[in-house]
Amino acid sequence: MVRILSEIRVRSTLPDARLDKPPILYALPVIALTGLAFASLAMVITALAPSYAYFVSYQTLVLTPMLLLCGAVFPITQLPDVCQQAAHFLPLAHAIDLIRPALLGRPAAGMGAHIGALGIYWRRYFVGV
Repeated sequence: MVRILSEIRVRSTLPDARLDKPPILYALPVIALTGLAFASLAMVITALAPSYAYFVSYQTLVLTPMLLLCGAVFPITQLPDVCQQAAHFLPLAHAIDLIRPALLGRPAAGMGAHIGALGIYWRRYFVGV
C-alpha cells in the first residue's frame, strides 16, 4: 500500500504523467482508508444513538448532504462558495479527490493532504486521540 501511494506521489510531480498499473490498484488503498474513516465515525454514532430511529435522522441530516456537497454528484466548483469551503471539511470529498483521478489514470493533486485528512478522521474517531 505504501509503495503504491509513494509511486502515485512521485508520478504526480511529473508533467503529463500517466499511471502504468491498472487504476484500481491505486484506488484500493484509498478505499480501505476511506472505509476506516467512515467506520470510525459510524462507531461513534452507534455508541451515542439512543434508538434505532436516530439512524434515520443521521442518514438524512449527515450522509445525504455530504454526498451532495462532496463532488460525488455535482462538481464542487459549481457549488456556492460557502458549500465549497464546507466540502473541504468532509471526509468524502478527500476520498473522491483521491479515487477519481486514480481511476482515470491520472495522479491526484494534493495527495498528501487528502490522505492526511482521511487519516485524521480515522485516528480521531477510531483511536480516540
